Amino acid sequence: MRAPDKTGSHALLSNILLAWNTAQIQAVADRRKKQMHAIGESWLRHIGPAHFGHVNFRGMLTFGVEKYLDALLRDQETVRRRAQG
Repeated sequence: MRAPDKTGSHALLSNILLAWNTAQIQAVADRRKKQMHAIGESWLRHIGPAHFGHVNFRGMLTFGVEKYLDALLRDQETVRRRAQG
């Protein structure tokens, strides 16, 4: 991917995330208002959609498999034995 393509891709992704975050903030504000627990205007003024903590930018997924490690290794050994015949 060429540099201009990457730049355009990053800009598009950033805009999508801003739109998604804005929609989610609005949905929460509307839901709270409907439940009679409205978020005050002074709070809403300090909330912005430019937060990306929930986004995996590296494209790597991790799973907490530590508690299943024994079973996974045991299953892997069984697969190896079957493959060897």
